[in-house]
Amino acid sequence: MTINNYFNPTRFFLTLKNDIVRNLKTYLLALGAITGVFTAIDFLPGIIAGNPVIAVQAYLPLFMVLGFIFSSLVFNEMHEPQKGLVYLTTPSSTLEKLISRLLISSVFYVGIMFVYFHVLTLFLNGMNYLFFDASPVDFYFNWTLARIYIIVQSIFIFASSYFKKNAFLKLLFAGFVLQMILSFFSIINMKLLFDLQDMSNIDVEQLDVSFGTIADLVKAAFYTTKFLFFWVMAPFFWFMTYLRISEKEV
Repeated sequence: MTINNYFNPTRFFLTLKNDIVRNLKTYLLALGAITGVFTAIDFLPGIIAGNPVIAVQAYLPLFMVLGFIFSSLVFNEMHEPQKGLVYLTTPSSTLEKLISRLLISSVFYVGIMFVYFHVLTLFLNGMNYLFFDASPVDFYFNWTLARIYIIVQSIFIFASSYFKKNAFLKLLFAGFVLQMILSFFSIINMKLLFDLQDMSNIDVEQLDVSFGTIADLVKAAFYTTKFLFFWVMAPFFWFMTYLRISEKEV
């Protein structure tokens, strides 16, 4: 099998174009709705008290939540009978479909929201100055948070390919259950390690433990977790998504 069967630039850009055009109306309606909400939040205090409020503090949390919801929906059509047939018969490879959705929900999403939030702030500043003679408010995009978003959203991309419906809610529930299980086993391990019935009765002086060793272990665990998070997690879930899409197409 040649590489052209996996990735062809012309075919890929056509797939990317189709994915964008097919959902462009939905994207524009979503941005319009967000603009309406932020405009109302800004204008109501201005009308009532003469003191408009641009909720720039809500921009980045909204950016994260919307992105995760969006990412959990990118492969929804794959699970629907009618749309799924169109998706599966699209003349593009599994890799091209995956990269197209990844770019739209990560790189394109971050770039569009970066521009959108600055334009929205500029618009609201202008309206506030015109109607309320208010001073402008500054907004600064957090690129570190954007990097974290691209990493974490890989989980939601995989969830979109794995769950047939309500991938966002199911993933949150699965995360909650996993956290409860890990917390339970952590407590059990601590009790077994120290052979204590009451964790509040730990006597530090009687423990045969080197705190220098513990500090080294904690430090090693921190750097290992950091490396896995920033460099391994996203490629792992992208690969798992690829396998899931391939399985679905077969």
